Amino acid sequence: PLDSDLVMAAPCRIPVVVVLGCTGTGKSKLALELGRIFNGEIISADSMQIYKGLDIITNKVTIEERRICPHHLLDYLSPLHYNNTVVDFRNRALPIIDCLLKEKKVPIVVGGTNYYIESLLWKFLINQEDVNTAKVLADKSKVLQADQSHPSPLDTGIHPHQIPNANNEDTHENREGKESVQNHQLDHVEKPPVDRACGFNEDEEKVETSPSHMKKTHSSDDSTSSIKVEVLDQGQEKFENVDTTELHRQLQEVDPVSAQRIHPRNRRKISRALEVYEKFGVPISQIHKMQHEQTGGDNSISGPLRYEHTCIFWLQCEQSVLDERLDKRVDAMLQQGLIKELTDFHALYNASRIQENKKVDYTLGVFQSIGFKEFHKYLLLTEEKRNTDEGKKLFEEGVADLKVVTRRYARRQITWVKNRFLKRPGGGVPAVYSLDVTDVDKFDERVLKPAQETLQAILEERTPELKPIPAEKMAKNRPVHNVCEVCDGRIFTMESEWEAHLQSRKHKRMIEKKKRQAKHENQAKWIKLFETTAILDTLITRQQET
Repeated sequence: PLDSDLVMAAPCRIPVVVVLGCTGTGKSKLALELGRIFNGEIISADSMQIYKGLDIITNKVTIEERRICPHHLLDYLSPLHYNNTVVDFRNRALPIIDCLLKEKKVPIVVGGTNYYIESLLWKFLINQEDVNTAKVLADKSKVLQADQSHPSPLDTGIHPHQIPNANNEDTHENREGKESVQNHQLDHVEKPPVDRACGFNEDEEKVETSPSHMKKTHSSDDSTSSIKVEVLDQGQEKFENVDTTELHRQLQEVDPVSAQRIHPRNRRKISRALEVYEKFGVPISQIHKMQHEQTGGDNSISGPLRYEHTCIFWLQCEQSVLDERLDKRVDAMLQQGLIKELTDFHALYNASRIQENKKVDYTLGVFQSIGFKEFHKYLLLTEEKRNTDEGKKLFEEGVADLKVVTRRYARRQITWVKNRFLKRPGGGVPAVYSLDVTDVDKFDERVLKPAQETLQAILEERTPELKPIPAEKMAKNRPVHNVCEVCDGRIFTMESEWEAHLQSRKHKRMIEKKKRQAKHENQAKWIKLFETTAILDTLITRQQET
């Protein structure tokens, strides 16, 4: 490796460094080394490591490793806290990154929760500026439409001040009042809590994760967009008892563009679009259109990049080697005390759950961690039963399931990186540098050295010798509204989904089934005709005989 004393000696620009990679590739190891060499600090982007305790199951860096380089966003929430969202993470992380950049320190974002990382790199969330701009565009459009359908007040001899207000609520004063309320609502979005990076406190009891009424972030897939929309919870309660079909009808009235793009049964997206319109008075489709125009109208799946300078390293490993490494890691976690950690927390959780009369839910909070669901049956056994043949069997099943799920999760992480970084449509996609971590004995040579040299070149505004991974061309995915009559009226709102459906085995099987049904129905008609003819012939014959 290069001499760390020479690093950053020349005038330089500070990039945001991101270390990507599936579980088991050594992301933390590289981040620690880069942080030590480049005077950096690490921001954890792992949705499970935010919880206090449970160090084994969430695979946190050790206390000793944290002393090598300052870490942020670890251990700041109670594991019994279930409502943390990507918004809460972003609200905590951005002030840390901005503070580090001001102090000329390198922010190093590392973790396996890739959508957390996306929320930092791209401007995903709607803010007041987006709402105001969309309103202006919408108002201009309404004025143009009005001019085309109604004569000008000057042409009719009516003074503009004599025109009656069509909507008494839409006076200048009331608009100011509405905007004041909306600004107040969005103040919570723009003023996030911060952590100890610049003298702040991460303690959960002293710093709230987010305002109590701001708890949800949703991912919008309307048309070509995956822009996340930050909304308020109160609207969700309003829609709770309304039928999905009725909600879609309401959306059709206020935002026909979104209604056309969102599947009629996708209740979550329909509710979100209605809620945005209700809170801000602007169709969500108009806001998405405006955000896409900011990125050049290039069919991007998010808003513009947040940081001008970004350096992304992707740690990759041969699949067979990675699978073996992950299996060994599960064995190591068991030796470190994974079962005791799960058992202790399970007892704590059950005490809280029973007191609050709740059911076990593996989709909330730290229970989403790999391990809880796999060992659930074993954890329900008493200490005595765990030592029986049944207990040993359930334990072995849990171990096997944990290894399978871990390998499957790693594959999903790889797919996510490919789809969200390498295949990301449009501009505004930072360079991604691949590092081979297959041979752990050659980590310094194949991972640390090229990463260090690449980052140093970027700091000095030079072109790195290591070439970034070429972006993969991806066909544009246009919004459509296609109905497959063959498959009982299934609706498709994206072109790629429609084309994939037409080529699917299920669709082709349905075509063959319909053909057989048609053939059978046709045969049935002929049989019925023959039967009717035979009956008539019989009647005629009898009449003739009499």
